[in-house]
Amino acid sequence: VRKAPCTFKHKVKGLIRLALRFGKQTLRNPAQAWRQIRWNLLCPQVKSGWFRGIMLNVYSHCSIDLRKRGRIVVESGTFSLGAKRNRKSRLETRLMVEDGAELRVKGQCGIVSGADIQLFAGAKLELGAKCGFNQGLQIVCAERITIGEDVHIGRDVWIRDNNGEHYIIQPGYTWKAPVVIGARCWIGSNSAIMKGVTIGEGTVIAANSVVTHSLPAHCLASGNPAEVIAENIFWRP
Repeated sequence: VRKAPCTFKHKVKGLIRLALRFGKQTLRNPAQAWRQIRWNLLCPQVKSGWFRGIMLNVYSHCSIDLRKRGRIVVESGTFSLGAKRNRKSRLETRLMVEDGAELRVKGQCGIVSGADIQLFAGAKLELGAKCGFNQGLQIVCAERITIGEDVHIGRDVWIRDNNGEHYIIQPGYTWKAPVVIGARCWIGSNSAIMKGVTIGEGTVIAANSVVTHSLPAHCLASGNPAEVIAENIFWRP
């Protein structure tokens, strides 16, 4: 199906809708409105489309260390960082993007408060559309981590593609390797996804699991190290 061309009239209507929505938000929460302006219009390292409703939406108590040559790219929708279910909470959300690193968000996506995300120099972190990340998320990215669309991640999950430059003296050892989590996966609470792992589409990781090797699509895995305990699994959020 071909999309109708975006005419000048459509663009004007879109700007009017955005202005009305932003005006209401400014009256309701001036600090939140200022954070939108700061990160989407005044920060050159953030690439979004604020006038088209594509934005980085930073909530209160977020600590963002975005270096001069680091980048955050929001391709579509809204990327919400530090959203709170408990409106009285002061739980901090931390994001560090070092020089040459890039956080790329493919579509509508949200990370709940309490996350600690670190992108080291030159690293690439890609988050798919419609992903949901619960409280306590920890991501440490030194090379590349790719998370597909519609992935759901529980509380206190660790994802890392590196061992922090600690070396084990053995043949073929490397301290970092890319991580890929396929579309529509479900990662249970308190699980850890380690370096060099690829998790196939639609796979479910049980709570408290440690994934140290790649897993096929549409399976249920559990344990430390996580092993397949059921196949041909399909689930829905």
